[in-house]
This record gives sequence, structure tokens and C-alpha cells, in this order.
Amino acid sequence: MKYSRKWSLLRALWSGAPKNHWPAFITLDVTPHCNLTCIGCRFHSPLLRERPSGEETAPVMPLALLQRLVSDLAPQEMHYFVEGSGEPFVHPQILELLTLLKARPSLVTLFTNGTLIDAAMAERLIAIQVDVLRFSLFAAGEASFRKNYAGSDPGHFVRIQENIRRLRAARQEKAAAKPLLQLFFPVNRTNRDEVDAAIALAAACGCDGITFGRFVELGEKVAGLALDTVERKQLGRELRGKKSALKRHSLTHTIARDVVMQESGPETWQHAPCLITWFHVRIRGNGDVLPCCRCAYPLGNLHEQSFREIWHGERLREFRRRAAAPDGAAWLKEQGAQCHDCPHIPEMIKLHRIQRIVSRLRNFLPLNRAD
Repeated sequence: MKYSRKWSLLRALWSGAPKNHWPAFITLDVTPHCNLTCIGCRFHSPLLRERPSGEETAPVMPLALLQRLVSDLAPQEMHYFVEGSGEPFVHPQILELLTLLKARPSLVTLFTNGTLIDAAMAERLIAIQVDVLRFSLFAAGEASFRKNYAGSDPGHFVRIQENIRRLRAARQEKAAAKPLLQLFFPVNRTNRDEVDAAIALAAACGCDGITFGRFVELGEKVAGLALDTVERKQLGRELRGKKSALKRHSLTHTIARDVVMQESGPETWQHAPCLITWFHVRIRGNGDVLPCCRCAYPLGNLHEQSFREIWHGERLREFRRRAAAPDGAAWLKEQGAQCHDCPHIPEMIKLHRIQRIVSRLRNFLPLNRAD
């Protein structure tokens, strides 16, 4: 997060209302459709009996909706995360969507499984200047790929690697700095022994960096695949020792954050109150604005209100109050939120520490607080 964003967030926490503060980043769920069956996906895993309510029937995000959002946020520089419940490159107008996002000052990080990027697509992504491509891959070998993508074509494992190399070569040919290529490797019991192999794979494919993700508990059928508390702490210790290997391969990393994610445990809501809507919201293709991918609490809809009206509206202010209250975890559970293994817990912990400092300072300094 840029220093200007951090300062804006601090001022918002101090005043109690983000009058001139905007989210640090926005997640755009551009399509619910996917061409793979990752066992760790909470939307498309073949091991799940039920999908999150309304996700499969959500429409793809239309250009007109995104245009209204971008115009409403101007001239704010925003960081957009293009991801969500499906594979972004399945969207028939994904390149137009990315072009629209980059038409104004903004950062764009796109999460992809990497199977659909051909030579023409690679050149367009470079021309559009997408900032980061994060390739989600649950396997560093063919055997674990078959286990983690049951029902998917095993040939995708080689195809993903070829596509990353193609992007790297095209970027070098055009002497372009973007997009940065990152491997996202969620660790579970089927690939736990592939940490070194994942690092070697990222280097061999020409990735710029790697992140080790946490495999999320999704239900009884998936529970046996997730690492338990002891295994997570062991993984955290191992990851700390991989910094020299990553440096040797010239790979950037997020080890500090990855370790927090692994060691915080499944009931992450116990570590800090939910402050997600002080810095983030998620937008679905039908215009719904939600707190995150784990909570379907409706904050508003872009077909009915502008983003400014939603961000500064009573519905969102009420969510901030209730989610951060002492009984916030129980309230969120009543709303149907699935807060275990929160993907934003490192940011939440940091923000909670700042909030505690701010609260203490209020006891000594006068403040006109806005509700």
C-alpha cells in the first residue's frame, strides 16, 4: 500500500469515518465460470456438495458496469485485483476490461490459472501494461497436479508452464517491465513436500516471484487435505529458511506475510476484529458490492447507486461498526460469513494494532468524531 493510502487510512481511523479515504484495493469478480476443477477452490472444487449462494448464477461483469465504476472513482488511483469465483480469461471481453482499467492511473493484478494465455494474448497483456499476473498452481509435479485438479486435463500442467515462459519471452523481446509474473502456490498435504520444487519451477518458468498460500478448510471432504496447526507452524519455520534459495533464484517473495497466514490458525477471526471494509470491497458481475469473498453481506449495488454513495453510505458504516464490535465474530457468523482462514488476516492484524494506538491517543487529545 502506498504511503498516501496508509496516511489516508490512518486519518480515517482517527476520525472514525472515511470522508476523504478510499479503499486501498478493490476485488473485481469478473466471471463465475472456470475451465479447471481445483480441489482447493471454494467455488469449483469437485469435492464440495454446495457452492456459495448465488455465485454460479452471477453474470459476467459487463463493460458498462466497469466503466461507471472507473469513472466514479476518478481521479483516484486504485489497485484492482481481477480475480474471484472464476477464471478471468474465460470472460469474453477480458482484454477490453483490462484496457478500461488501465486507461486511468491504476494498478491491476490479475489472478489466473494460466491455461488460456496464447501468443496473441501475451502480446496484448504486455501492450495493455497489466501490472502483475499471479499464476495459481496447486502442484509442482505431474502427480500432485492430478491429485489437485481431479477431472481436469493433466496436460494443463505443462501448458501452464509453457504459457508463463511465453509471456516472459515476449516481455523480454519487447523490453517491457510489465507484467510481473508471480507463482501462487497454496500448500496442502498433497504438495507439502514440493516447496523446493515450487521454487525451482517458478525459476525455470521465468517467474519474477513466488507466494506460498494457505490451503483453506472448505468442509468435511476437503478437511483431510488442509494442514493442521502443528503442520502449519512447521511450514512457517521452513519458509523462513527459504529466503536464501529465493534470493539465489532472483525470486521476490512474501515470506513474512506467508508465515503469518500459515501460523495464525484456521480461526483467524480470533486474532483481530474484522476491519476489511476500511480498505477493501469486492464487486460481483451483477453489481453487488460485498465486503470480501467470504461474506455476502450486501453493501449496495452499482446498478442502483454510485460507488461513492455506497462507500460513504449508512449500510457500509453499519457494517464497519458491527464487524469490529466485541461480538463482531458472532454477528458475522449470523450474516452467513465464513471468516475462518481469512485471507486478509495479516492486514487485519496490522490495522488492529494501529487502531489500538489511535484509540489510546483519543484519550489524551480532543477529537470531533464522525459517526
